[in-house]
Amino acid sequence: MPSPATDRPRAHLLHHMPAVQTCSAQLDRLHSTWETLSLLGQLSGINADMRQTRQAFSALSDTLIKQMAEESQRKLAGVLKSQAQVAIDILVRNLYERTADIGFLATDEQVQAYLAGRAGRSEAEEVAAADTIRERFREYVAKYSVYSDVVLLDTQGQVLVRLDANPAQPGLDDSLVSEALRSGAPYVEYYGPTRVVSQTEDALVYAHAVDGARGGPVIGALCLCFRFRDETERIFRRLVPESSWTVVSIVDAAGRVIASSDAWQIPVGAPLPTAHGQACRPIRFAGREYLAVSCRTHGYQGYMGPGWAALAMVPMEHAFTDAQSEALPKSDESVWSNAALETSDLFPAALGDTSRQAAAIQRELNRIVWNGSVRHREQKAANNGFAKVLLGEVSKTGKGTQALFDHSIDQLHRTVISSIVQETGRLASLAIDIMDRNLYERANDCRWWALTAQFAQALREAPIAPTAAASCGAVLARINALYTVYSTLLLLDRSGRVIAASNAQGASFVDQTLTEPWVRAALELNDAERYVVSPFEPTALYGDRPTYVYAAAVRDGGNSRAVGVVAIVFDAEPQFTAMLHDSLPRDAEGNPRIGSFAVFVDPGRKVIASTHEQMPVGTVLPMDALGLPALAGVPVVDIVTWNGHHYAIGARMSGGYREYKSGHDAYRNDVIAVVFMPLAAATEEQSKLPAYDTVGGATLIERNGIDHERVELATFHVGSHWVAIRSETVLEAIAMREIANAPRSSPTMAGVMMYDGRAMALIDLAELFGCTYQCPVETRQIIIVECPELEGRFGLVVDALAAIPEVPTAALEAPPRMATARDSLWEHIVNFDGRLLAVTSPRRLGERAVVGSRALAVVGGQVMAGGAR
Repeated sequence: MPSPATDRPRAHLLHHMPAVQTCSAQLDRLHSTWETLSLLGQLSGINADMRQTRQAFSALSDTLIKQMAEESQRKLAGVLKSQAQVAIDILVRNLYERTADIGFLATDEQVQAYLAGRAGRSEAEEVAAADTIRERFREYVAKYSVYSDVVLLDTQGQVLVRLDANPAQPGLDDSLVSEALRSGAPYVEYYGPTRVVSQTEDALVYAHAVDGARGGPVIGALCLCFRFRDETERIFRRLVPESSWTVVSIVDAAGRVIASSDAWQIPVGAPLPTAHGQACRPIRFAGREYLAVSCRTHGYQGYMGPGWAALAMVPMEHAFTDAQSEALPKSDESVWSNAALETSDLFPAALGDTSRQAAAIQRELNRIVWNGSVRHREQKAANNGFAKVLLGEVSKTGKGTQALFDHSIDQLHRTVISSIVQETGRLASLAIDIMDRNLYERANDCRWWALTAQFAQALREAPIAPTAAASCGAVLARINALYTVYSTLLLLDRSGRVIAASNAQGASFVDQTLTEPWVRAALELNDAERYVVSPFEPTALYGDRPTYVYAAAVRDGGNSRAVGVVAIVFDAEPQFTAMLHDSLPRDAEGNPRIGSFAVFVDPGRKVIASTHEQMPVGTVLPMDALGLPALAGVPVVDIVTWNGHHYAIGARMSGGYREYKSGHDAYRNDVIAVVFMPLAAATEEQSKLPAYDTVGGATLIERNGIDHERVELATFHVGSHWVAIRSETVLEAIAMREIANAPRSSPTMAGVMMYDGRAMALIDLAELFGCTYQCPVETRQIIIVECPELEGRFGLVVDALAAIPEVPTAALEAPPRMATARDSLWEHIVNFDGRLLAVTSPRRLGERAVVGSRALAVVGGQVMAGGAR
């Protein structure tokens, strides 16, 4: 018996996650580099203490690896859960139809007549009568190909007629027949060994007692043998790609495997642990470790199936290569930007926190390097070269660390979105599969009911007797009571006149002649295997709403001449809506995700059914950029923007089911299921910080030959401006902190803050430069400068710190003539390979910010004297 391995440490799973392992190895190498740089920083005396930054990066690395592992496992769990849930739900929906079939076929008049007349027939007559019933069963299986055999038994449980020529298995369980004969249940559902079938393996059989005419006593039992193996293989082929290592199994209530997508890995009969509703968990089986998810059915119209479940499992060593192989559609980067993450509850909040923490740590490192570069001029000249090289390495390593974090976090976002996008693809496949299987049954129903002998007998008469018409209406009513997916059922004569209906809704059309094209097409059908379907369009038969009408010809015995038509009006509105609703993305509680919706459309994008009020039936899907699949069985996944939101979408075109819409079927009608899940608001504003160059790297254009005199510039960004001041005027850069308003100050004053025990004024450089800050307040920096000409020090509020290059004095060019007025901000410009650096000075900034040489000191003094804080 395999056992759950529920207490495995996370490291056990990490070993099987190649993407996480790669990132972890890269972080380990960076950690070693930081250790070395931190030690060298202490030895060099560059006043750049990186211990806190290094520790913060180390802690965040652990968080990042944990999140990557969790998201990888969550994605795998989503894939496995989807496969297991779809497998059991599709199977149970199919079996629900079988419970109706057996109830109706057990009331077949020819079957009842055969059983009732056995006592008065000779041996030869009995053989002929049995052959007639066998032929009727053959006609039935030709329509309903989900059955392998139809078996008719007497009240003693003896087989009278069967399709399968092989003998039944003697000595096996006969409780199925006993229960069918004595119980008054609508159906008996049995899975296991039984003598009713010829196969030696377990069988799924539906049975029902056959009553005598007009509700007489039980005169026999009827059994329908379902093609269980064939059906589960079809389901598995749809769910599990050939390249996948995943195994999907159907297990009974005891956890025994009764069907498997890969019998070499998980054989039929094997016991498996099934903890339904739990998350993805490890289990051991046959000396191998798997990750598995099991699901019970959601049921269908109150039917919960035979008590089975589905289990999807993948070998541990292949689990995360399988799950990560699904590619993400090409989409605008804004879909997985921080802004997108913040507007959606689909993304774990920790992802955004990690991204923000990484950016904050990098800003702190940039400030450390920037301050170290400013202060290195105070070091001994002999040590300056080493200090600058070391600071450069620190900056380079910081940039590499940030790049690795950015890439890893980006991959985390993509992993989340990929899971969502691929899930919509699977749900679209589920929706269209449900539709195809449902409409397959409708094509079967109209053809089979057209073979009802009572219909042919009534239509043979001209004119049709009222009693015969009433009798036909009673048959239609009985059918409609069993098959609730129909709005109404109609019987038409060869002129198209309605002679009987199944309910009051259809009764209003009795004696009316229908002239729709499908009526004539049905009367022209030349064999019992053909049927016709109306276009999906409004019809009076459905209250002037659009639906499909399925129709087949009623024939006069062996004569191929059509004497009438059976027409079944599909109850499209609630049925299609229910199919789409059952295919919507779900939250952890199993409720449809808010904002998700699904539609059925034709290739022209006309809506056939919808769960969205803005896309009613008959409208055209309002998304021109949405690429719909052109081929059956080839799902399309994408990300689209509509109504101010980004949506993950999955789409799949109908591919038919068994004979329905196959190459042998004359009916063609392409329908596409599209499932939408909102990802995030499609906002133009992004919370990602601008990609400012904080290291430098532009090439200086040196002029006027060799110049040994050089000047060091401390540069920074404000809006789109790249600005510099001489580094000797800079004391340090500090993080943005709480500041007080400056009373009666200039608009260019940002406020006042305490620094080194004294109040200090802050200049709003964005206001001064006539631009807008690009970074939010909490990420801005304050540069403290000293200005003897203005009798003190003050702070400059900037977006981000940048490089501190040394440039030849000859590279300092005069600013353009239009900006050389006495009050100009710029002293010089420096050309860095076409990118201009504007050089100013604290004096110019201070004079332009306020009026008067002592104004900055006065502003600070107001706080010292008890002004606003």
